[in-house]
Amino acid sequence: MIERGHFINTAAAELARRGDTPERQRLEAAFRAELERLPRRGWDGDLAGRVARFAGKPPPRPSADFDDWYAWALARTKPGAASPPTVPET
Repeated sequence: MIERGHFINTAAAELARRGDTPERQRLEAAFRAELERLPRRGWDGDLAGRVARFAGKPPPRPSADFDDWYAWALARTKPGAASPPTVPET
């Protein structure tokens, strides 16, 4: 328990040693405040747009990112979605 108390007592000095200053703290607080004002669009919002783009369409190119493939798979599961593509037998 004493060791933890020692860490708390020395935390400010250690942060200062690593470059933390009152000015940097103010700048980081201003950055966070500005960040909060920006509109947020999460992964699910982006994914919804991708799903709409793939509705009734063929699969993405093989080198497409995972999100495109996931959106295509979700678009296929929607009612009225196109049937899955078939691979011709050789």
